[in-house]
Amino acid sequence: MPNPELLETGVLAAMWLAALDPYRYAFFVGYIVLALVTLASKFTLPLPADAWTWVSGTLLIEGVFWGASVAALMVWGLALLASQLTGELLAREQQTAEAAAT
Repeated sequence: MPNPELLETGVLAAMWLAALDPYRYAFFVGYIVLALVTLASKFTLPLPADAWTWVSGTLLIEGVFWGASVAALMVWGLALLASQLTGELLAREQQTAEAAAT
């Protein structure tokens, strides 16, 4: 295992993307299912009038949805950042290889 302190940021980002790729897609599939359940409950289920609606009603589902939305936004942003860093690293390596070949 290489020492992470000696690796460049792009290399660490590439390792992170490779390790978390299957989990990232599973997370997004789960998020889409949660979004569909939230939309179905928002448009088809009537809102109960009792005081415990936040525990058993649609407000709990909506709260879980918004919490998952924040996490999905963070995962999506970190994946974009890691892809950008990996692309920059590959471009720099290609320039170095071309300069060494000439």
